[in-house]
Amino acid sequence: MSGPFDPYHHWLGVSPKDQPPDHYRLVGVERFESDPGVIDSMASRHIEFLQEIHDGPHIKEAQKLLNELAAARRCLLDPERKAAYDAQLQAKLDQPLKPALVPRPPNPTVPVRPAALASTRQATVAQQAIPKRPPTRRWAKKAIAAIPRTRPRHIGRNRSVWMWNIGGTASALTLLVLGIWCFSDRDRSQRNHVALRGEPTPFTAIGANTPFSKREKIANKPIPSNQLLLWLDAGDRTTMVLDKASKISRWKDKSGNACHASVQSPDAHPQLVQDLLGNRPAVRFAGSQWLEIPKKSFLFQMDSEFTLLFVARGLRGTLLSKGTGDTKTSFALSSGVASFRAAGRNWDARDSDPSRFQVRSIVADRHNLRWYLDGALVGTYPNTDHAIKDTSRLRIGCFLRRGQGPESLFEGDLAELIIYDRSLPENERKSAESYLRQKWL
Repeated sequence: MSGPFDPYHHWLGVSPKDQPPDHYRLVGVERFESDPGVIDSMASRHIEFLQEIHDGPHIKEAQKLLNELAAARRCLLDPERKAAYDAQLQAKLDQPLKPALVPRPPNPTVPVRPAALASTRQATVAQQAIPKRPPTRRWAKKAIAAIPRTRPRHIGRNRSVWMWNIGGTASALTLLVLGIWCFSDRDRSQRNHVALRGEPTPFTAIGANTPFSKREKIANKPIPSNQLLLWLDAGDRTTMVLDKASKISRWKDKSGNACHASVQSPDAHPQLVQDLLGNRPAVRFAGSQWLEIPKKSFLFQMDSEFTLLFVARGLRGTLLSKGTGDTKTSFALSSGVASFRAAGRNWDARDSDPSRFQVRSIVADRHNLRWYLDGALVGTYPNTDHAIKDTSRLRIGCFLRRGQGPESLFEGDLAELIIYDRSLPENERKSAESYLRQKWL
């Protein structure tokens, strides 16, 4: 009979002796790997595989591993967190292991039957009764021949086996080196596209979970790509599923994470309205429409470090939510587009005019939360409790309480929405804001 199901071993190849795995073993890279592109790619492959497990008896185990992979990926892609984790892991590895004392098993005793014991005694007596012959030359030669040789006769055979083993090992190592070289040469151009923190513009747009086959298709985009979670663009009509009245049933994500927003109610379709910003369209929410991103809740458990950038206008309702914003770990963009609500408190963008389109940015780290309007700092809130860990789905145009219908439905227009699972440094934030400003305003 097979033992209990082991998700680490069955899905990620982590043997029981390596459990619980460290972040590197969980992601599937060498310990202390320094290339964020390699870490991001391997974590993305595991996440994409586990996301395909939608039903079955082990759905809880899959969700647990997805949460652990997301946490490991966030830690290893953040330079400060990675340095602290590496120091902690190195200290743990430097601790000497105490050898376990294993008791030596007693020598087994073989029971002897009485009949066999009697026959053995009779044979011994018979041998003692036979007179011994004096030694002869022939007997001496046989005795000398019986002495074991210092060099066994099979030494030549062992030497040939030993030489074959060395040759096979050398051939296998040569093939392994050639395979690694070919693989790294093939992916070198793709890895060069991965944007690192502090890298100068222009940036590429390779999503956090983008497989290798799709990376070339979305390269050379004008926003940072590292830990990009969501990218909804009303200016790209190919990302929308529309009916004849331009009502949206699905808005596709451009980040590469497949965080597609879809309609969950037959009468909740927002509408794509043309020429709202010059000759560009935007998505209109008229107080009864909303969208939801299913099966991706774990990606948006962003803890205390995240960045939201959006071009929108609206006076009432909730533009974006994960939970209600009334409790810890949840948030809501309330009062139209002018306030960020978390843990029951509001942090407003000062001097904001929610009736007109602006490039709005919220940059949060472990120390404070900052609001920007068209690139200018309009609010700094230190020591805020803004960690996002709520397990509910990300919703656009409302928030939902458990067991109830949508509330605080948004009245306004959304042109573009971008979310990162990290606090963008100043140069990357300015680059993304410049792209949005030039495109929409």
